[in-house]
Amino acid sequence: DFPQAEDFSTPESAYAAINRVMASGSREGWIRVSAKATAERIAQSQQQDQQVPPEWAQGVMHAHILEVRIQGEQAMVIAALPQELSAQKIVNPIDARSLKREDGKWLNTGQDRFDTVEQAAEKFNRITARQDKTELAYKAAYNALDTFSPMAQELFDKLRSANYRHILSYY
Repeated sequence: DFPQAEDFSTPESAYAAINRVMASGSREGWIRVSAKATAERIAQSQQQDQQVPPEWAQGVMHAHILEVRIQGEQAMVIAALPQELSAQKIVNPIDARSLKREDGKWLNTGQDRFDTVEQAAEKFNRITARQDKTELAYKAAYNALDTFSPMAQELFDKLRSANYRHILSYY
């Protein structure tokens, strides 16, 4: 139901644009719709354009968005792949597309498939919990600069004033 124009302003519209690229199999398309780190991995890989089976392309193009989770610069679009468009049973029919906001755009960082929405949501919770923990560690280190700066200054002063000639005379 999304317009054909690529729009990365919301996770939902980015999901639609990314699914169009997935349906096309274009390597250059994947680079264009992916976050910098992901795009660099794709660019460095030997991956080529891929032929996507028409039935699978239709399924991806008609995925039904069930839920969108956003925390900070991370998002996950959770969608159901339509079984009725596939002659074969779709294993893990819940599509979970991870996104990252870069330069004002929601861009691809990866995809997982699950049996249930709850499994996909749990994956997002694990990702964001890990990022929260890392962010807290960075903040703690930054806040500790006032403590460590004088100690570092003292160390550098001692290194500058050390008698290296005396120390080297032992060797």
